[in-house]
Amino acid sequence: MNEKINIKKTAKRISELKRKNGLKNCDIAKALCISESAVKNYMSGRTIPPIERLYAMAELFGVKSIEEIIVFE
Repeated sequence: MNEKINIKKTAKRISELKRKNGLKNCDIAKALCISESAVKNYMSGRTIPPIERLYAMAELFGVKSIEEIIVFE
């Protein structure tokens, strides 16, 4: 599997899951033990979360796998 991650669409998906779960940036930051600016970077598409953080996000958002967060091109 050599698919490339679409960072902008993945950022949009993270934002959608945040909204769906009624979470704020500070809620995500606290749950993942990261800064709010890191959360903002993920949701703006500036950076992609590391794999271990994607797994934590999947659990936080109540999705079964990180494939429900990551969007490939």
